[in-house]
Amino acid sequence: MDNTEGVNLILAQFICQICNSEFKSYNKNAKYCSQSCKGQAYIKHSIKECKICRKEYKPIRATSKFCSLKCCAADKKNRVVLIPVFLSIQYTYLVTIMEFLEI
Repeated sequence: MDNTEGVNLILAQFICQICNSEFKSYNKNAKYCSQSCKGQAYIKHSIKECKICRKEYKPIRATSKFCSLKCCAADKKNRVVLIPVFLSIQYTYLVTIMEFLEI
């Protein structure tokens, strides 16, 4: 027994609303070519400016600060590591003790 009896299935051509690529679907209301594009369409975060290159981008996460992994790596490379005050004091005492013990 054929399940498509009495149903007209027409393969129609559409243009994806996210990536503008052409795709075919039997769904007459299709808007997106893939689950990936559909997921991007439903991200509700506002447009942000990248901290490194100042380019505007649509973030995947609300806490995002960079438009790409390249900009994220550039930020990590340029970041200055600050030693907390209590650690620098402990280091000073350690050096003094080592000098006293002549190590």
